Amino acid sequence: MLGTLTVEAIPMYIIVTMLMLLRGFTDTILIPIQQALSSTGKPGFLPDHYYAHIFTEHGLIMIFCSNTFSDGLNEFGNAIID
Repeated sequence: MLGTLTVEAIPMYIIVTMLMLLRGFTDTILIPIQQALSSTGKPGFLPDHYYAHIFTEHGLIMIFCSNTFSDGLNEFGNAIID
């Protein structure tokens, strides 16, 4: 079956998800700091294109990593039932 996971691959999903959620959390810290610094009229510590990159990556990481985590938990539950 295409896309079938083995029980051995489940910790990989959970570890990668935790690392990416840590990365997403770091982006969550950077975004408001940049906005606060740039709202005073001074340039923030990030260039505009890099801020846009972080903002977009944060959304993608949060969307796809939450799905990856649920996939890992799904397969873990299926492995226990089988």
